[in-house]
Amino acid sequence: VAVSVIYQQIDFVQSENLGYKKDNVIVFDRQQKLYDNLEVFLAEVNNLPGVESSSVIEDEVTDISGNTGVYAVQGQTSDEIPPRMYEAVVGYDFIETLSIEMSEGRPFSRKFSNEGSKIILNEMAVEILGITDPVGTIISWKRQDKEVIGVTKNFHGQSLYEEIKPMAILH
Repeated sequence: VAVSVIYQQIDFVQSENLGYKKDNVIVFDRQQKLYDNLEVFLAEVNNLPGVESSSVIEDEVTDISGNTGVYAVQGQTSDEIPPRMYEAVVGYDFIETLSIEMSEGRPFSRKFSNEGSKIILNEMAVEILGITDPVGTIISWKRQDKEVIGVTKNFHGQSLYEEIKPMAILH
């Protein structure tokens, strides 16, 4: 019975659609020395044979834990407390590295300046916020105005046993 349960759990994790590519992905734990030389490290990793791309995320991809209710959508007023949104702080090429699908707009890019003033939402966040045309919308995120530049398809950023949460992706 125990072997059957373990097999079913492993099969569930391996076959569940996470919303991103999990195969052939290597994750390094954050270490200060590595973080201090991040751009050099990523450049060296990208030079390795077989490496397609690399990026960075502040949390773990499977445990995006930062969340906040300190935001407001420009033009919307409500006395209700806004629903909490998870926050993923990522580097360039994060969306491309994990093959996360964009439903509209674009990911962060070195081609554009001031990506720190931009924000990407997942489809769940767009739905929860009630935004009909998200790209170009301004969101006050922790008292800083951020322009929505894209919307990703929903992907798991927490346990598979939890529902997909509304998420903001920041650079």
